Amino acid sequence: MVHKVKIRTQSEKQCPVCESSRIEVFYEALQMPVHVQLLWPEREDALSVPKGDIRLALCSECGHIFNTDFNPDLVKYNEWYENSLHRSSRFQSYSRQVADRLIDRYDLKKKDVIEIGSRQADFLELICELGENRGIGFYPGSPDDPALTTTRQMVTFLHNVTGDQYARVQADLICCSGFLEHIYKPREFVSTLRRDIGDKLETIGFVEAPNGLGKLRSREVWNIAYEDFSSFTPSSLTTLFVNYGFEVIEQGTALDGQVITVDIRPRIDDLTSVKKVDANSLEAIRQEAQAFKSFFQEKVEYWNMKLAEWKAAEKKVVLWGSGLKENYFLNALKVDESIMHVVDFNLQNRGLHIAGSGHRVVSPAALRSLHPDVLVLMDPSSESEVYPFTAAGELNPEVLII
Repeated sequence: MVHKVKIRTQSEKQCPVCESSRIEVFYEALQMPVHVQLLWPEREDALSVPKGDIRLALCSECGHIFNTDFNPDLVKYNEWYENSLHRSSRFQSYSRQVADRLIDRYDLKKKDVIEIGSRQADFLELICELGENRGIGFYPGSPDDPALTTTRQMVTFLHNVTGDQYARVQADLICCSGFLEHIYKPREFVSTLRRDIGDKLETIGFVEAPNGLGKLRSREVWNIAYEDFSSFTPSSLTTLFVNYGFEVIEQGTALDGQVITVDIRPRIDDLTSVKKVDANSLEAIRQEAQAFKSFFQEKVEYWNMKLAEWKAAEKKVVLWGSGLKENYFLNALKVDESIMHVVDFNLQNRGLHIAGSGHRVVSPAALRSLHPDVLVLMDPSSESEVYPFTAAGELNPEVLII
């Protein structure tokens, strides 16, 4: 299979939130797979997937983080795309708290709710059920996509919408979760939304996005996806909505700082006002970005050294897991046969190949025949999964946690 894409280059390097040209690149990972969720039956197909460069830059005016080399033509949202976290019991509990809060605070009962972008409609279904509301979901994908289904009669799907089509439907609540970070032109998105809300000033908005500042602070150097054009910080998310016609009623963080949220509503006074971010806040973000950069460089140097040592010693090395972090690790370091295979419990992934690197995914049972000398884990919690295969004494690999 040959993966063909149209190439688009950016003509200018400026912040997509505040338009400032005062940006500084602090992180680079070149030729990374565009879609890390995909695994491929054939190794050749996995090796030839579309790739793009990631150069994360920090805006000195609003604290926004974005990929200066992002190419929107590389990113396609097809039937495979999945951004729902609703299968997690922790996320289900969090979603219930958010829905209850919005319903109680804004009297959202038997009202009209729009959700933009969250493909599985989990939250939309929840808030419609709890408040007896009517919902309309606008999602990427085609109308005949079997994943775009709902059992709730109060929810309607509209597919493959672009531009201002979603804003023409008036609503009492507009939700956007896990979608804003993918939008190549967020200023246009927000200004269009505000324009088409018009004088319906009682409309409430709820926006949720991954916390870019939280990611910097937790040093999540292997948890970056090309699909995410933007990494919003609390300051840049507020700036985006204030600069384009909204009032921020409330801002917060959730899930141990992994996400940031804002409640917003349209305003009519002084729509040309521009938010200025506190200099101390910007300096704090800049320091975190520099620390993130140094941490990533140290990790890359260390693991390149270890991989070279194992290859020279002809040691058999296996990586545990086939998710985003493992994919990123393999591709950022351009890992070759110095790692033999990737092990995953998920039956659906076995026999498939990692996008970009081409590594084959095998079952944990294969460890007994592979007899690895080294087992590399991306997450300390994976030690409990590994233990049954090492406790019996059949295997005694060196276990390293990235």
